[in-house]
Amino acid sequence: MDTNDTSAPFDIVCGDPAAFFDTPQAIVDDTTLSRAEKLQLLDEWAQDLADRSTAADEGMVPDRAGPIDRDVRMAAAVVEARAAVETGADNHTPSLAVRLWKRLTGATV
Repeated sequence: MDTNDTSAPFDIVCGDPAAFFDTPQAIVDDTTLSRAEKLQLLDEWAQDLADRSTAADEGMVPDRAGPIDRDVRMAAAVVEARAAVETGADNHTPSLAVRLWKRLTGATV
């Protein structure tokens, strides 16, 4: 899907983040999303993967193992992306000095 599609409302995107973003890292890199939105999308993606894993555990799995292996790798990517957002490694959170300067000067840029 097109990772640059900003026309869809957030609640629609949140319902199936994998349909709107190619990778979890694409969520981390999206500068239009707030930290809370990024975490919400990554949590939803992780829940979708967990639901598929549960279905596989209950025997509701396709005959081939490819999608399961891909889900395991994708789950690891989601965990890594979530950690990047939580630690501020997504590089979109201004430093304390910048935030203070903006507050003191009223700057918006």
